[in-house]
Amino acid sequence: MFLLEGMLSKEDGNVYGDEEKSCRGDSEGGGRVKERGGAERILKKLKKKARFFVLHSQIGENMSSQSFLKGTFVLAISNLVVKILGSIFRIPLGNLIGSDGIGYYQTAYPLFVAVLAISTSGMPTAISKMVAERIKLKRYKTAHKIFRISFLMLSSMGVLSFLIFFFGAGLLSDMLKDKNAYHSIRALSLALLIVPCVNAFRGYFQGRGNMVPTSFSQISEQFVRVFMGLFLAYILLPKGKPISAAGAAFGASLGGVAALVVILLIY
Repeated sequence: MFLLEGMLSKEDGNVYGDEEKSCRGDSEGGGRVKERGGAERILKKLKKKARFFVLHSQIGENMSSQSFLKGTFVLAISNLVVKILGSIFRIPLGNLIGSDGIGYYQTAYPLFVAVLAISTSGMPTAISKMVAERIKLKRYKTAHKIFRISFLMLSSMGVLSFLIFFFGAGLLSDMLKDKNAYHSIRALSLALLIVPCVNAFRGYFQGRGNMVPTSFSQISEQFVRVFMGLFLAYILLPKGKPISAAGAAFGASLGGVAALVVILLIY
């Protein structure tokens, strides 16, 4: 719209210039017919350029809609893979550590999810929206500045959450009335430190219209969480079910590390 207005104002200037020339020609005996002919030619040019800009904007809208659909498809596939891996995790874990071990794990994990939700509190979506608005206006430096500030905020929340879980595991397990969940709570503390930082990167990339880093990081996080969680639960089983459940929980922390490595490599 702004380009079209600029072009119209520029062409209006040309119209006035041509009118002055034609007036001079009229005073010299050129007549008004040339003036009308020049104005008609200018109007034809304006119509052609207006059609060009309308067509160009339609092509841009089609390309952006195609990019959005592609990104949505990529995220849908990654979410499906994550859910499949998650369902694979629960069955063998239950067979390994039994109902008691699953109880210790399930006592700590919902608390972890709740604290993570509070520490991020919709920040990735907000980052994505603000970055997308600046990218649309071609204010790339401002978009990156939003990412840096958001990263610092989420990192600070991650540090605070980590300290609460790591040093307050005993108090939290007493509040949950399950002292055997102590080790699982501490095992999840590292994930609270890393995952908020990963979410800042995900929001930034989504705001730029690139869903691939989010998808790769989600799949790598879940893959490492599932297989390392099962592996640690298996090798730590001789030390007791509370420790084995903590090994399964620590898989989430290792998954966060894997996601951070992947997204940093893409960045």
